[in-house]
Amino acid sequence: MRIAYFTDTYKPQVNGVTFVVAEHSKILAQRHGVKIYAPAYELGHRDEVEGKVEVERYPSISLPTYKEVNLPLVQIKRLEESVVRFGPEIIHFHSPGPMGLSAMKIAREMKVPLVGTYHSLFSEILPRLPISRWVPRNWIWHLSRRVFEKCDLVISPSGEIKRQMEAHGHKVRIEVVSNGIDTAAFLPKKKYGGKKAIFVGRVSHEKNIDVVVRVFGRVVKALPEATFAIVGDGPAREELEKLVGSLGLGGNINFLGYVKREILGEYYRGADVFVTASEMEVQPVTILEAMACGLPVVGVSAAGVVDMVEEGKNGFLVKSGETSEMAEKIIETLATKTNEKLGRNARRWAEENDVRVSVAKIEKLYNELI
Repeated sequence: MRIAYFTDTYKPQVNGVTFVVAEHSKILAQRHGVKIYAPAYELGHRDEVEGKVEVERYPSISLPTYKEVNLPLVQIKRLEESVVRFGPEIIHFHSPGPMGLSAMKIAREMKVPLVGTYHSLFSEILPRLPISRWVPRNWIWHLSRRVFEKCDLVISPSGEIKRQMEAHGHKVRIEVVSNGIDTAAFLPKKKYGGKKAIFVGRVSHEKNIDVVVRVFGRVVKALPEATFAIVGDGPAREELEKLVGSLGLGGNINFLGYVKREILGEYYRGADVFVTASEMEVQPVTILEAMACGLPVVGVSAAGVVDMVEEGKNGFLVKSGETSEMAEKIIETLATKTNEKLGRNARRWAEENDVRVSVAKIEKLYNELI
């Protein structure tokens, strides 16, 4: 089988879509021909080989209002000619930007089955971004339907997101397949009983990290030795650092910046609970990684997180805006012996969502479409 992947974000950018594209393509390439069409983070074209995976990059520019996001500058004729030479039997896009839209056009012209993965809950993300905060949510869902109705199949990493898509009028076939996690690369921790919380991810406004920072002020009053590590970087970091200073939490909250993925497991295993207040996740890779490392999760009962966290079994969920309850759950997780039980259950959940299992499911779906 020959598979063409299209993505509007790729290495060296650090995000969930990049990790999914890289991991899935690497496994698929063991048995199939795989080529990735992705942005280059400069103005030139570039061809690369990653193991058995071909990568063809197109120039891109960063958005002036959101420098974390790059817009690929696709030369459609050049792209079409390349795809025709490659001769894919499946075209799969991972983002509905210029690369994804090009994939739709090419798949239609070549009469090749088109698959799209719904990695982002656009109705929650776009209203929080400077470039699109004026767009009403009903219009975002309308555009989502228009884009994904072009697919022969849509993969949703979360059952909850599938339910939301169907509730907002998506008629296309949707199959739930976990993003998956390489549980061999993220081994479980062995020692429990510490007082360290962690967040890993893009440090941006839509992640609601400021909510966790304020919540941690309450945690510290009950557990003065408790610490919170924020791993990652992004446009909200400076503002968050000022907030931490104004709350007098500089001794308890640390900003660690980007960490190489090869050593990220050490940071998870050094913590005791993963905390997030984000309400726009589909299936965050960082939560998968944390659970694989044996961390319980405290999060908000919203979007795809509700499919990952089983209340009282591998973590806790609180309602949006319930900051006092979030503080209580963090304190409960850090201050009691249930931490180890929750953590071991989290590891078992991650093992059920191993990336090899996910790729095998996707491979089966590809074969059905062909």
